[in-house]
Amino acid sequence: MDDTFRVKGSTIRTKLAFAREHLDPGVEEALSAELADAGVGRVLDGAWYDFSIYERLLKQLATLAYGGRISRLREVGMFSAELALRTTYKAFARSGDLDRFLALLPTFHTRLHDYGRLSINAQDVGTLTVTLHGVPDDSDADIYVTEGFFTSCAQQLGCQGVRCRTERVGDVVTYRIRYSSHLKPGA
Repeated sequence: MDDTFRVKGSTIRTKLAFAREHLDPGVEEALSAELADAGVGRVLDGAWYDFSIYERLLKQLATLAYGGRISRLREVGMFSAELALRTTYKAFARSGDLDRFLALLPTFHTRLHDYGRLSINAQDVGTLTVTLHGVPDDSDADIYVTEGFFTSCAQQLGCQGVRCRTERVGDVVTYRIRYSSHLKPGA
């Protein structure tokens, strides 16, 4: 694994918050111990951390909470989206402005990850395609988290009947998000 890939501390802290709010208290402690073993003391929101540490943390979370089934990490991604749309991106959640959110998603990605180029294709009504180029080799756990994140964002921004299919070819991951209708909140 190439340790040149990094994520922001806020990305890691969200996973610790998930453990604290939704899992047995011992899980957050074990994850904190995992970080300490990797040489990470207090996680700072604005600091950059090696992607390999983040991926290891996700796999440990899957082991402790879901018997190693990393596909269950979609739930962690859904929590991350709910938290983001409740705090940092709450203006989008209030307005249900899916188009503006999608237009800014590549910028949001670069604020939290220093790898990959994200592109959006939302030309067809009912279908969104999010493509991430330059994904680290050892990123299976993060792919499931991201799938849950995109699914939950679409739901919270008013999309109904949301389904997401993910495909990886080399360092490119494609998330195909389909939905039956889009209603702005309050409509």
